[in-house]
Amino acid sequence: MDDLQEEYAIGLDFGTTHCCIGVYRNGGVEIIPNQYGERITPSIITLVDENTILKGEETLENLVKYYDCSIYGIKRFIGRDFNNNSVKEKINLQNFPFNIVEDNQGKYPHIFFVKENKEIKFTLIEITSFIIRKMVDSAEFHLFRKINKLVISVPASFNNEQRLCIKSAAKLAGIEVLRIINEPSAAALSYGIEEKRNGTDIGKEKTILVFDLGGGFFDVTILKINKNEENSFEVLSTKGDKFLGGEDFDNKLVEFFLDKFCKNMKESKEIIKKDKKAIRKLKIACERIKRELSNRLESTLSIANFNNDNDILENIERKEFEKICQPLFERLKLPIDDALSDAKLSRNEISEIILVGGSSRIPKIKSFLKEYFDGVKINDTINPDEAIAYRSTIMAAKILNIKDDNFKRFNLMDITSLSLGLNIRNNSKDPEIQKEGYLMDVIIKRGLKIPYCITKIYIAFLDTYINVDIFEGEKNIINIIIF
Repeated sequence: MDDLQEEYAIGLDFGTTHCCIGVYRNGGVEIIPNQYGERITPSIITLVDENTILKGEETLENLVKYYDCSIYGIKRFIGRDFNNNSVKEKINLQNFPFNIVEDNQGKYPHIFFVKENKEIKFTLIEITSFIIRKMVDSAEFHLFRKINKLVISVPASFNNEQRLCIKSAAKLAGIEVLRIINEPSAAALSYGIEEKRNGTDIGKEKTILVFDLGGGFFDVTILKINKNEENSFEVLSTKGDKFLGGEDFDNKLVEFFLDKFCKNMKESKEIIKKDKKAIRKLKIACERIKRELSNRLESTLSIANFNNDNDILENIERKEFEKICQPLFERLKLPIDDALSDAKLSRNEISEIILVGGSSRIPKIKSFLKEYFDGVKINDTINPDEAIAYRSTIMAAKILNIKDDNFKRFNLMDITSLSLGLNIRNNSKDPEIQKEGYLMDVIIKRGLKIPYCITKIYIAFLDTYINVDIFEGEKNIINIIIF
C-alpha cells in the first residue's frame, strides 16, 4: 500500500465501549465500516495465545470462550493514578475478568493475567495502541491507501496526562496525532456546518448545550453561536462525570439480575461473582437488554448454563430498568447545573440541546431533558454512535485546510477545562492547610478562553535553582500570598 500525495482527513472516536472512524472526501464525511460492515467497532482485544491477538469485531465470537483474557473498558483508567483510592474503587466495581495491577513505579495500572502458565502484562497505552491500529487498518483497507495522521477526540474532562497517553498510544501504533480535541466542542462545529450544508441559516445568536453520554463518560458543554462574518462557536463552560456512562447502566442490570438469581437459587452473590465466565455472559446479555429497552417496552434475559448448570430466564420492563437506574439519572443533574452556573446562565436561556453518545438513546434521557429544560428543542439528527467520529473528521479536514465552502468560515473558541497552576510552598498559618504540604497556586482558572496569557511573579526561597512543576485540577485551590 503506497503513500499517496493527497491526504485524506481522518477522525477517530476512541470510545470506552466502541470506536468509530471517519474520512472526509467527496465533499462530506464518510463513516468507515469494519470488515463485518459495521460502522462501530468494539473497543476490545482478546489474547488467544502468545502470538495471536484479536481486535475489535474479531473478538465478538470469542468473548465467552476467552472470557478471562478479553480486555475492554480501559479508557476510563488510562493516565489515571492507580494509587488514587477512587480509581481503585471504580476498578473493583467493574467486575473485570482480568486483573489490573501497579507497575514497577506503582503509579499507572497494567493489565495482568496468566495464559498457558505464562504471566502476561500490557500497559493501558499498549492496549489502546492495539485498538487504534485496528481502526486505522480498517480505514486503510477501505481507502486503499496508507494513513499516517488523524485527529482523535477525547472527553472534555480528560486531563493533560490522559491526553498524552492517547498520543503515546497512537505513536506506538505508527500514527501521528494532528490534534486531540474535546468531543463536545467538536460537536458544536459540525452542528453549524450541517445547518449550513442543509440550507438552514443559523440565524440569530444561539446558546446550545451538548449532552454527551457515551459508554464511560458524561460531558456537558455549553456554547454560544455568534452570527457574524465568521460563524464563531464560543465554549462557555464544560463539566462532566468521569465515571458515568453506558457501562454503569449495564452494571446496574448485572447487579439486578444477580440479586434475582441468587435469591431464587439461594446462592451467595460473592461466590457467583467469582465465576468470571458467568459474569461475562451476564454483562454481554445486559448490554443487549439495555439497547433493546431503548426501542421496546420489555426484554428477556435468557442464559443457559449460567452457573453450575443453572439457567437464567427473567423478563424486565422499561419502567423497571428506569427505576433500577434512577440513581444514575439523578447524577446527570449536577454536571448540568455546574455547567450552567459556570456559564452564568439559567435553564431557560438554553436554545437547543444536542445529543451525543450512544447512551443518549435511552428514552428516559430525552424525557428527563425535556422536563428539566421545560420543553427545549432536542437535536438528535446525527447518529449518536457516529457523531463524535463525524465531528473529529470535520476538524481533521479543517486542520489539513481541505477546501470546502461549508466549513472554511467557521471558528471554534475553546476554554481550559481544568485550572492550571504551580506547585508552591505552603505558608498558611492554618494547621489544616499546613497538612496539605505544598499547594497549587492557580494561574489560569478553569473556563478561561484559549489562548490566554497572564504574567505572575514568584520568588525562590532558596538561592539555588527553581524547579517549576505545573499542575492541573480543582483540588486544593487556595489563594496564598508568597512573601
